[in-house]
Amino acid sequence: MSPPLPPGGGVAFNAWGVELLTPFGPVLAAAAAFLAIAGLALSLRGLHTFLLGWQRAALAVLRTAAVLAALAVFLEPAVVYKKVSRVRSRVAVLADTSSSMALPASAGGPTRGDVVAAWTRRSAGDLQELSARYVLSYHTFDADVRQVAADAAAQAAASPAGRGTDVLRAIDAVAGGEVPLSAIIVLTDGADRADLVRAFDGSSGAFRDPVSGFLRNLGAPVHVFIPGSDAAAPDVAVSSLSVPHVAFTGVETDLGAIISAGGFGGAEIPVTLRSGGQVIQTRTVRIAPGRPEQRVAFSLTPSKAAAGVVSVSAPVLSSDVEPENNTAHAVLRVVRDRTRVLQVAGGPSWDVRFLRQFLKKSPGVDLISFFILRTLESQVNAPDDELSLIPFPTDEVFRGHIETFDVVVFQDFNFSPYGMHGYLPGLARFVENGGGLLVVGGNRSLSTGEYRASAIDHVLPVTLGAGDSAVSTDAFQPVLTAAGEVHPVTALGADPAGCRALWRNTPAMNGLNVAAAVRVGASVLLAHPFLKSGDQPAPLLAVREHGRGRVAVLMTDESWRFEFSEAAFGESRLYRLFYDGMLRWLAGDPAFERVRVDDAITADPGAPPALRGAVRGADFRPVPEAAVRVSLRPTDDRVSAGAAGGPPSLEGSTGPDGRFALPAAGVPPGAYAAELTVTKNGAEIARASREIIIDTRDPEKTVPHPNIALMKALAAASGGAVHFVPKDSLSSLRLPDRAREVVDKKEHRPLWDRAWIIPALCLTLAAEWFLRRRWGQQ
Repeated sequence: MSPPLPPGGGVAFNAWGVELLTPFGPVLAAAAAFLAIAGLALSLRGLHTFLLGWQRAALAVLRTAAVLAALAVFLEPAVVYKKVSRVRSRVAVLADTSSSMALPASAGGPTRGDVVAAWTRRSAGDLQELSARYVLSYHTFDADVRQVAADAAAQAAASPAGRGTDVLRAIDAVAGGEVPLSAIIVLTDGADRADLVRAFDGSSGAFRDPVSGFLRNLGAPVHVFIPGSDAAAPDVAVSSLSVPHVAFTGVETDLGAIISAGGFGGAEIPVTLRSGGQVIQTRTVRIAPGRPEQRVAFSLTPSKAAAGVVSVSAPVLSSDVEPENNTAHAVLRVVRDRTRVLQVAGGPSWDVRFLRQFLKKSPGVDLISFFILRTLESQVNAPDDELSLIPFPTDEVFRGHIETFDVVVFQDFNFSPYGMHGYLPGLARFVENGGGLLVVGGNRSLSTGEYRASAIDHVLPVTLGAGDSAVSTDAFQPVLTAAGEVHPVTALGADPAGCRALWRNTPAMNGLNVAAAVRVGASVLLAHPFLKSGDQPAPLLAVREHGRGRVAVLMTDESWRFEFSEAAFGESRLYRLFYDGMLRWLAGDPAFERVRVDDAITADPGAPPALRGAVRGADFRPVPEAAVRVSLRPTDDRVSAGAAGGPPSLEGSTGPDGRFALPAAGVPPGAYAAELTVTKNGAEIARASREIIIDTRDPEKTVPHPNIALMKALAAASGGAVHFVPKDSLSSLRLPDRAREVVDKKEHRPLWDRAWIIPALCLTLAAEWFLRRRWGQQ
């Protein structure tokens, strides 16, 4: 409808209406109108019935005119002239430029990116028709989102090289803005590797919150156009391999793999599990038509505690577009379900009692304890079969079963009376092969226990003196050394300040086995405050690595006093933390390894592949400027067959923080046994063996067939649909129109602001009063 009056100013108004300009707000305006009308109605009902009909009508007209005039003055009505423009809603077009779009859209055909680019050029007419009704915005995406021009989107789609696909992030990036969104068109193969696929429940075909809520509240349908189909790129892939966080020796462990076989519906595929390069199990998987993904269950029973690589592989079938994704690797960490500890005590004491109780109560410890109450020379007047005290089974323990233990504890124990000299070389080999040995002091231990010049003397971190002069009974307060602040045995899992506070308040101790000196390479963690061993403070606790094992010497039998440390505030934390750290370090807990290496080398976007890790010295301080060399031996048959001359060694050095990153460009993907050697100033300071994974493949090509199920769930959750390129066209879309009107300018022409309004109101009221009085009304 045209405006009733042409406004001035030369502005081309195209709409008009009526507005109230009253400053009292809509609530007061509505209340005033209601009261005025209600009062008018009551007054009209009060007209006397003996008046003639025309008289009542005249009074009613005058009263109504007066009320309307009063309301006009109060409400201030005005004609408003508007210049209104129509703002079109928006349609966002997202083109996937991740590297999976460089895979063929059909067997032997063009790439998915080329198919999308060609389809986009052919759809120029449809896009132009859409642009007449909507504002079109073009974007490319992979792990990031970029807004581009229309022609640039087609060019980018033809040369995809992005690392990663994040469909949800791309949708979120275009969903905001002041211009209302009508629809989102996504050109992708659906190979999402971010939040969208992680929130997808394949069994139900739906998304978990918060992704489900985000798509439901998006307010715009998402239409997905997929280049090719599920059968377009035939490929067998081990898309994922799941292993438990930790496995236990001797316990059956379940593993699972997902086999994707797009384009091979109905095929039977043998899938093999390997550990350390050895075949463990083979399963046959039948790929059901319409279900390209199948889960395969495996199990294995680890025999030794270590971190090893397990692999699941499927054969390369003919026309397989990406043979490299037929194998997946994972690191399986295997630990003992319980740490086996052998405790041999020379006799009952408070120290022996406290340690035995701690070991018995520890759920992760399997304890065997021997308390020596009689020696071979003990005189008894009864045969052995009538005695409850059996002889110490030296031969059975130290020759037949010593290798079954993780830690051996000699506590205030003199081995000489039991004829053990011939067994000590075996105990030394136990340490060299990776075992842990703890020697606790006392009157029957160390120098007074004839350890000096024995077969285990060279294993200990200290050298021993001779005779009773090597024992002190003076009271003293243990001193935490600088090495003790960082070593896992005495750091107690606390920051340096908290660690010092715990050790500062330990009760005084009354006995010490004094060492002659500390061996080169050993670390003193706790020291005596005033006694000396050579030119150094006498050690209370010294540790050392020997061969592949670890040795600790506690030069006192009074560690039970740690249980009553004032810093523990009644919780006995110091004793528990101390011996817990001691056992874990002696048993070779992986968390306490001095050479730390990442399990896998991956091709991170924007960074060259590298083996990363850190080196700490025997005192557990970072080792800067040390040379690191890694020799790689393939444990994957495919790597061995494909790597001419074997993989190269990796070399580099540690930085100021002890960390290293060794470039690994050119090393074939696969599983490897890595031997690490760390040297500084020409001397070897650490050596370690690990199994690692090198996976520098493009993660976008792990599962190369389109993820149609994921895209169907995405479209359904938002009210859209899935289409296929080049079969379907944009002309088939039925998009909602969410255009809105915007007022660019408006002008008011008041209706009440007239010179005659007030006189007319007064005359109307006067006329109504005069006639009412004349006709006998009050």
